[in-house]
Amino acid sequence: MIRVLVNLVYLRPGAVGGSEIYCRELLTALAGRDDLRLEVACLAGAADSLRPLGLPLHVIPAADYSLKTRLLAENRDVARLARGADVVFSPANFGLMRPIRTPQVVTIHDLQHRHLPEFFSARKRFERDLMFRWTLRTARRVIAISEFTRQDLLSAYGPPEDRVATVLEGVRLGDRPTDAAALDARSRYDLKSRYVLFPATDNRHKNHVTLIRALARLGPEHDLSLVFTGHRTGLYDAVEAEAHALGIAPRVRHLGLVPHADVFNLLAGADALVFPSRFEGFGLPILEAMHCGTPVLAADAASIPEVAGGGALLLPPTDDRAWAAALERLMGEPALAARLRAAGTQNLQRFSWDRCANETAALLRATARPT
Repeated sequence: MIRVLVNLVYLRPGAVGGSEIYCRELLTALAGRDDLRLEVACLAGAADSLRPLGLPLHVIPAADYSLKTRLLAENRDVARLARGADVVFSPANFGLMRPIRTPQVVTIHDLQHRHLPEFFSARKRFERDLMFRWTLRTARRVIAISEFTRQDLLSAYGPPEDRVATVLEGVRLGDRPTDAAALDARSRYDLKSRYVLFPATDNRHKNHVTLIRALARLGPEHDLSLVFTGHRTGLYDAVEAEAHALGIAPRVRHLGLVPHADVFNLLAGADALVFPSRFEGFGLPILEAMHCGTPVLAADAASIPEVAGGGALLLPPTDDRAWAAALERLMGEPALAARLRAAGTQNLQRFSWDRCANETAALLRATARPT
């Protein structure tokens, strides 16, 4: 049995978007295997949220989630723990920033800083570039969560092609939310009109403002609301100001962080998932909406077409006129909604957390030092 040390020092529960879902779902799928023994290293603030996984935790005391704290914890504590492991798995972009003898496998999600540099300070761009270059030098194997990300890595940094493998993420394929569950969520969150949903952090690349402008073009006669969920910071203030300036603030709701189960219930009750993100390494909400039988309108950008397959209506990410026209068309054409639902269900067959776990486990076994 191979001992795998999982480096989750980066994890700030509820604040890191899709990479957190990736980590939780993948570790859940890996946890029951008899060929791997997983142990998790994390900061103290993440420990309680990770205990339900049922894996041994190495909890590192820390006062904050700053980059300085992360680097200190990884290069001191995780490096020490790595001595007793056969392989170290870092599932969130970066490996350890100091040399260690234990082989490393690292999952890289995206290189957004190279495509949207205006959303990063010069210092942050330098830090990310340096850390990616070091990771690609020191990791024995690198997992890219989409073929888009793999090609991006090869083009940007030129690692040997055989060291970078595409392992697609999955989707939780349990029962679809029932009508009763969707109605209950609508009632609990006081959603009285028809709505479209965008579950996302408020980072600027998520592009909430295009949806605000699209909704303003529709007019109140459509009785459609725009609902956001996800980690909210001061960045959302500009989105809120735009809604007020366009006179549609009463038709826009931000529910903040909601339980993941409620994201599914809210998706099931929505007229559509609207996903205008300008950049994604994958785009899990697209698959979650398809699983719920919800039509998807998504940006024609980065990895999104790859993940959506033929199951979504793709639109230019910042063209609010196109988004308004698509929403109007979707609300007025039941046949279009039905076609998108059917195509989304078909697209789901390409994705599975069990498949993701099997392919990841194979890479971990192939990389681990001999026991």
